[in-house]
Amino acid sequence: ESDRQVHRANVVRDELRHRMGNIYAQMSSLVSLMGRSFESREELVARLQERIAALAATQALLTQGSASGVSLACVARDSLAAYRNMTQQSRIAVQEGDDLSISQRCVFAATLMFGELASNAVRHGALAAPDGRVHFGWRRDGDMVRLDWKESGIVLDDGTVGDGAPRRVGFGSAILGRIVPAEFGGKAELVREPDGIRYVLTAPYDRCCT
Repeated sequence: ESDRQVHRANVVRDELRHRMGNIYAQMSSLVSLMGRSFESREELVARLQERIAALAATQALLTQGSASGVSLACVARDSLAAYRNMTQQSRIAVQEGDDLSISQRCVFAATLMFGELASNAVRHGALAAPDGRVHFGWRRDGDMVRLDWKESGIVLDDGTVGDGAPRRVGFGSAILGRIVPAEFGGKAELVREPDGIRYVLTAPYDRCCT
């Protein structure tokens, strides 16, 4: 019994060490990237606080989930809860059913993805338009997984989205275009459509799901 307790304690210690190492690495990368992307100290502080809150939420999800993975639907709902409270909840829909269990390494990246997409939608996209709506869904196609963020009910002009403000090229673009796809081991695409935009992330199932 004593040997089993020592073994369990060592497993917990190693898991904590691994998680803390990931946290430090993730935050170091984000701070470095954000420091090059914002001229205003106030904006930098505000966005950094958002990311720290996202990291805290991620750790809560990891604690509640299984040792191998976390429900994608839960990650989406928890990440978008604050934005749903800011507007009519019916304007932000998350797919029901056919849930996926994403690996622990992808949970933080997914939280960042939802935070960046939702922030953009509030400032310049569907949630800045009177009749705009957001839908997030997913599906498995053989060995691949497709995550689909769709904003509708907005009119696009050349180079503009929603209220006419240009989408940020910098920190947000790095998250959606580089950081998230890299963690999922896949690729991302932002597609302009007649009534809005669609952000699509495709990745190998074996890399991002359990």
